[in-house]
Amino acid sequence: MQNIILRILFQCLLLGSTHAQIFAQEAKAILGFWKDGANPDKQIEMYEQGGRYFGRSTPSAPKPGFLVFQDLAWNASSKSYQGYIQDPEGSGRYPIAITWNGPNAFQFKIKRLVFTKSFRFVRITQ
Repeated sequence: MQNIILRILFQCLLLGSTHAQIFAQEAKAILGFWKDGANPDKQIEMYEQGGRYFGRSTPSAPKPGFLVFQDLAWNASSKSYQGYIQDPEGSGRYPIAITWNGPNAFQFKIKRLVFTKSFRFVRITQ
């Protein structure tokens, strides 16, 4: 009987750690280089720092090194990243939610008053 209980506990622990690894892999899927689907000159590099995700413009972008995406956190239940986007023109910092739009694309919306604008970024293959 003890042997069965120990086996069940071990399997639960194993499944729990596998589940956590899957969520970590999902969150890290955003890492890498991306370009704006409508304007390919706008390219960013997504990176992780301190458990949060950030996106800065690449050297080939109009404003190299500019921190566009800030303080993104993975939300496993909604399968999205919650954080902020900084307007390159300096007119503000806005809350956003980034969602997946296929395996190699993500999208987000910016809401200002009654206006909403959507953006789609696709992975740059190297």
